[in-house]
Amino acid sequence: MVSKGFKKIIGLRDLYPFKREDEEKFKNRIKKSILKTTYPDKIAIHVAIMEIEAWFIADKNLFQKINPILTFEYIQQQLGHDLKKKDPELEYDHPTIIIRSIYNLAGKTYKKNIGDCYKIADNIDFEYLYFDVKKENKIHSFFDFVDSLEDISD
Repeated sequence: MVSKGFKKIIGLRDLYPFKREDEEKFKNRIKKSILKTTYPDKIAIHVAIMEIEAWFIADKNLFQKINPILTFEYIQQQLGHDLKKKDPELEYDHPTIIIRSIYNLAGKTYKKNIGDCYKIADNIDFEYLYFDVKKENKIHSFFDFVDSLEDISD
């Protein structure tokens, strides 16, 4: 039962394991489900394309904070991923695999568990994502999510 006084329910989920070409169909199913609720105007479900890990990959300093060896240049040399230029939401269908391969370069593992998530969250440069990556016109689903959060803080 929903109690009075809440501003909004905000949800977030990955598009993966669905395919990129199914994005609109998937979002439409979510919208239809929301419309069947008592408070459809107070529910926002956001979809990270393809996974939330795409947002992490967009942080230019994240991996170097995890391990100093993991510079953009080293990652590109070892794995062929040019993380500076590409939009990870558009480039990678399974960003978790990319993060795992980057972690492996430093002898680390990424298992998508709570500890790994906290480690990444502690090292993300949100200011860089919010200002610089936005100027680069990347990770649109991140900014849709942030906009939703900002709407409730007003």
